[in-house]
This record gives sequence, structure tokens and C-alpha cells, in this order.
Amino acid sequence: GRPIGAGDTRATERVAASLVQEGNFTLDEYPEVEDPFARSVGDHRVSIYPVFSAVLAAPVFFVARLFFLLDENGTALAGKLAAALFSALAAGALFLAVGRRRSQSDATWTAVLFALGTSVWSTSQALWQHPASVLFLAVALLFLLRAEDDVAWAGRVGLPLACVVAARHADLV
Repeated sequence: GRPIGAGDTRATERVAASLVQEGNFTLDEYPEVEDPFARSVGDHRVSIYPVFSAVLAAPVFFVARLFFLLDENGTALAGKLAAALFSALAAGALFLAVGRRRSQSDATWTAVLFALGTSVWSTSQALWQHPASVLFLAVALLFLLRAEDDVAWAGRVGLPLACVVAARHADLV
């Protein structure tokens, strides 16, 4: 339950909190998010990271705000909850994908090893861009495997792949 106070996660967590509390993407109310993780654009301070993960996490932050303040620890905890949710959903999508070709036992072990035995575990501890990116990559894999039975799913792969890049621009490559 300990928050991880990394600068890059702090920026994304504060954007999600700002979206829920202020209805905007600015970091003006969070002076603790410093360079190089934020920059000035016009009269506002904004994160250097894509906002897609923060937008996806906003519902978690909204619900969290009902139970605790979105202060330093509260935003870190809400970010951890959102990242863990994205990672768990990614493991679930991978389970479904592997289960299309292999036994349920193989799919279960693959999902468990993926979730707990790779860097998915470490990135599920705070709101980096990685958990959302991995989630959509797993969904894209599931859609590709569904395309074996129904070709319409091949065309649907573009949406989760676009979401991969929207969550983490470095994943374009």
C-alpha cells in the first residue's frame, strides 16, 4: 500500500486528479510536479507525458475521492489502484487470448506468470503509462486471435493498437 513517489508517475496521477477535481488537464494546482516532468504552455503547467492513462484512470480517481482526499498520498494510492486494475485487465485479456489456442490451465499459468513474473508487476505499483499500454496490447492480441474465426475482428485491431500509442508514445516503434 505504500505510494511510489516517482516524478513521472506523480505527473500522470496529478493530471487524473486535476481532471476529476478541476475538470482540466493542467498541473497549475500541483507545484510539486517539477521540471522535467512538467512544462509551461502559455499560462499553464502541463505534464510532458500523454494524458490518455490519466483519462482512463479518472473514474478510479473519482471513486477514490469519495473515500479519501486526493492529496499526496491519496493520488498515489488512486494511481496505484488504477495501474493495478489496468494490469489485471491485461492479464485477463491475455488469459482469454491464450485460452483460444491452448488449455485453460495453460492460459491460467500464462496470465499468472505475465502478471506476477514480468515487469507488469512493477509497473502496476504506480500510474506510469505502461499499464494502459500493456492492457491495449493484450486486447489487440485477443482481437487478432478472434480474427481467425471472424475476419471482422482483424479490422478492429487498429483501435487497441492506437490506444497503445496514445497511452505511451514511445510504443509507436
